[in-house]
Amino acid sequence: MFILWQYNCKCLYCGSTIDTDIFIDEKLAEIDHIIPFSICGNDGINNKVLVCTKCNQEKKNHIPFDAWGDTPKWGTIITLANDQKIPIPKRNRILCEKPPKESWNEHALNDTRYVCKFMARYIKDNLRFDDSKKNKQRVLTPTGFITSYLRKMYEIGNKDRGFNNCHHAVDACIIATISQGQIKKISDWNKYKELGAKHQTITIKTENGDTLQITQGDYVLQREMLPPWENFAQEVRIRSGMSHNTDEIEKLSEFRDKFRQFETYDENFLQKIHPLFVSRMPKRSTKGSAHEATLRSPKTKDGDMRLTRMKLDKNAAKKYFKYRSDKTKNWLENSVLVESDKTLYSQLKELLEAKGEKAFDEPIYKNNKKTDRNGRPLSPVCTIKVYEKKPNTSGTYLNSHTQFADNGKTVCLNIYRRKDHLGDYKFFAAPLYVHSLGKKEIPILPIPTGRNAKEKIEFNKLCNTDGLIMASVENGFEFVAQVFPNDYVKITYADHITEGYYVKYGIRSGSICLLPHNQASKDIFINCSLGKAIKVEIIPISVLGDNYNFE
Repeated sequence: MFILWQYNCKCLYCGSTIDTDIFIDEKLAEIDHIIPFSICGNDGINNKVLVCTKCNQEKKNHIPFDAWGDTPKWGTIITLANDQKIPIPKRNRILCEKPPKESWNEHALNDTRYVCKFMARYIKDNLRFDDSKKNKQRVLTPTGFITSYLRKMYEIGNKDRGFNNCHHAVDACIIATISQGQIKKISDWNKYKELGAKHQTITIKTENGDTLQITQGDYVLQREMLPPWENFAQEVRIRSGMSHNTDEIEKLSEFRDKFRQFETYDENFLQKIHPLFVSRMPKRSTKGSAHEATLRSPKTKDGDMRLTRMKLDKNAAKKYFKYRSDKTKNWLENSVLVESDKTLYSQLKELLEAKGEKAFDEPIYKNNKKTDRNGRPLSPVCTIKVYEKKPNTSGTYLNSHTQFADNGKTVCLNIYRRKDHLGDYKFFAAPLYVHSLGKKEIPILPIPTGRNAKEKIEFNKLCNTDGLIMASVENGFEFVAQVFPNDYVKITYADHITEGYYVKYGIRSGSICLLPHNQASKDIFINCSLGKAIKVEIIPISVLGDNYNFE
């Protein structure tokens, strides 16, 4: 309602002011479908306007032109619709003299992707239907508008793509219940609403020409009967995982217990159902650049600080404030300007402190001089050289160690295990990059240092001339598994189990990033250390996710 109200705070049919009291008393204004929903089936924002209750009841289930086209009020509507704040698609709907040619099915064909249309045709051509029902439409292809509207009418809850991936399953449940009868029932109810049955008794004509009175009580009862069956919304929320924490795997017994409240679930059926499990397609491509394009000097400062160029833009400003107190990551404090050009260093620092993240929105000129003494234009400062922490493991040496380049794409992660001095297996990982595909041995990263004095001595002996420990049988490493992005990994610890789809690996921290199966955002993952793991498994997940063992 607020989105519609903020257009111009007026009724778009009469121009009367709609103030903020509508957020307290909903009877003061109503949301109207410009083209009645019972006609077009469009519940989108461009088919909605906020109007006073009186105008909405006058309009009934007509388009604005049919309701007021031959009255002085139509001139007022034209003036209000031409307001610059009204989007053009909405304006066209307000001023149209005939309803747009959009029906439940035509609207679907326009919105549906090729695969949906293909499947509809395939089902029609290949499934055998009951010949006694020749006039029945065999396959319905509802639009996103309809699915969204039914989600609201069934009170299932808003679609939150950021919460989990199960909103697709909710849409599937809604679509599975759509029939011509269900469409007609909802269309009729919208017609009663548009004719004012919410506030008074109305009289309508049936398809047979008879008259029928719809009271306010009938209107409320029809509204309650819109869902396909009783408790439909609650059942869908449970079955789809909307009511469960996305960070945890739902226990099978707890999941089934939630359905004991419904009379339609007998014990035999309960033992057959299980929670949804979201599958992902593993990415097994080995293509990509062997290393980053920028070639650097192999020389380092303080052991692992390498010279690189920092572009002065909004990202640089954000990074400055994020790591301002971290000496190893503060790019300005690690720039060559600290020693070679203190004037420019001071200028950049003052600019950052004064303007924050907007410091580099405009071109930067040293000493704010845009021309030289002869009036010729000077080039702005676009990049500066900074030292960045990049150990040997972050890249590869090229051309007989005369150049250094950052690692390219990580293809996969190799998991190894090795017995410690007590005879217990410990797990290690070695990322496999494009440039290392043809190599017989790859290094364990981060480089093992040992947990005690005996292990430290042992690992020091295993280091090669580059200071790396290779994942070889000679060094005691046994290959366990190869993990590609979107492979499902299960890590067992002494007191718990962590599992999820593999996202990435930290070569400095030695932690694997796993994404819970129903987590929508890849920015929200679980960091898992291999150091204390007892067991590491790769669990094959079927396309439908129906082979996961919830026990």
